[in-house]
Amino acid sequence: MFILAEQASFPIDWMCRKIKVSRASFYRSLRPNVPTPTQVRHTLLDAHVTRVYEREKGMAGQDQITTILS
Repeated sequence: MFILAEQASFPIDWMCRKIKVSRASFYRSLRPNVPTPTQVRHTLLDAHVTRVYEREKGMAGQDQITTILS
């Protein structure tokens, strides 16, 4: 990556501005692509809601699903 190769010569924030990349995007690209705890929780919750909805043959509304899952 260009920014990593040139970080000894130029400040990272300056390079990001010049190539029109946000610093947050640059630093995010350095992290491994693993799901966040919130993403894991949402995926698990989606599976539970789908399971209840299908078990109730599509007749369960939001309030009923919330009650069943509580």
